[in-house]
Amino acid sequence: PYAVLDLTIQADFDTVNNGDSGRDRSPGSISYDDPVTGEIASLNCIVEARGNSRRQCGWRPLRFHFDGDPEGTIFTGTGRFIDFVTHCGYRHEQWEGLAGRDEDEHDRRLHQEFTFYQVIRAVGGMTLETRLASTTYQDPSGHTLAQRYGFIRERKSRAPRRCGLQRQERDEGDPFRPPNATSLFQAEFHHKLVFNDDYRFPNAERNVVRMTDGREDFYFPYDFDLSGVIEPKHYGRTVQQNADELLQWLRQQQQALARTQVAELLSKEAELRKITVSASADAIGKNELNEWLQTHLDSLKAFICS
Repeated sequence: PYAVLDLTIQADFDTVNNGDSGRDRSPGSISYDDPVTGEIASLNCIVEARGNSRRQCGWRPLRFHFDGDPEGTIFTGTGRFIDFVTHCGYRHEQWEGLAGRDEDEHDRRLHQEFTFYQVIRAVGGMTLETRLASTTYQDPSGHTLAQRYGFIRERKSRAPRRCGLQRQERDEGDPFRPPNATSLFQAEFHHKLVFNDDYRFPNAERNVVRMTDGREDFYFPYDFDLSGVIEPKHYGRTVQQNADELLQWLRQQQQALARTQVAELLSKEAELRKITVSASADAIGKNELNEWLQTHLDSLKAFICS
């Protein structure tokens, strides 16, 4: 995920970013510097806008549609669709939760969200795979409109296959099939760990993917752009208050499971510190990530010692 891809996206972004509908799209292409051959590879695709609240972004999150699995490229095996997370960018009518008014702040938020995916992977949790991209946006004539970071994100439908499981939509599956206790705990624990309340499950699924092996259901979290680290005003509490609430929540869980999971996470402390110290965010973003990590590690250690 840290091998930064040099990516160029060419499309009619006046159409893609207009924000009037949920699926604005344009014929286009993506090009990248192939890390193996050193040559530029290019793929034709449809560039489509994604998002609900982020429909109001100046640069909306994207989805690339290919005619088929892009075999022979670095995207081989991803399927006909690839999701791409953008830096959002300022738009005068955008929702307050997105309202960073300078490009550096929007870049910082993207790098912090990317970091949280690496944190969850580092502690043994399940989430979507990601890859950072230094991105050039061009109009159909090849004129450069912006140069910002973004990241490629695995599709929710592909991740279960990677794990040998079957994706379950909200209205699918056996209502009496039990959840895997560890997975159920981890999905909520990891959302709370990264200071993200923007999720719902198991009765209503939001920012949690449900999968099955036919015997049990499994869950994993994703989409951390409204973490309280990234958007501190959104939940009305501080990083310290979130750490305190996480501690109280842990004390209410099944203790053998909670203590096993917390102990396992704490065994990865050195790796977690390396992730936040070497994060791709700017100095302000790194400081916020380091403060978040230290505060939450302190709470988790207090839980183990209690």
